[in-house]
Amino acid sequence: MSKKVKMIHNDQISRLIVSKPKDGEINVFVELEDEVLVLSHVTVSNISRAFHWVNGHPRLYAIEMSLRRLAKHERKANHPEYALVETERAEGEIRRETDAWMAQSRRVM
Repeated sequence: MSKKVKMIHNDQISRLIVSKPKDGEINVFVELEDEVLVLSHVTVSNISRAFHWVNGHPRLYAIEMSLRRLAKHERKANHPEYALVETERAEGEIRRETDAWMAQSRRVM
């Protein structure tokens, strides 16, 4: 299955807004020329956690998280049923996939 790959560069972002409603959780809004991406609190937390692992580890170059449905006994009280969890996929395999996506994104732009 072929997927559309789009890399968003800093100069393509018109505005970035982080907002916390009085009764809710933080959301991140990324305004592009023709669309607005809204990232939920949990999504940004997962991205941040993975980013810090890869950025801060001297020998870790890639990590993959995949959507998984958690049984009630696998999650903490009041936590969502679906979560992004780390996979056991080999780092080399992940990097080959991301290298291919990067090559594809360069052709699109």
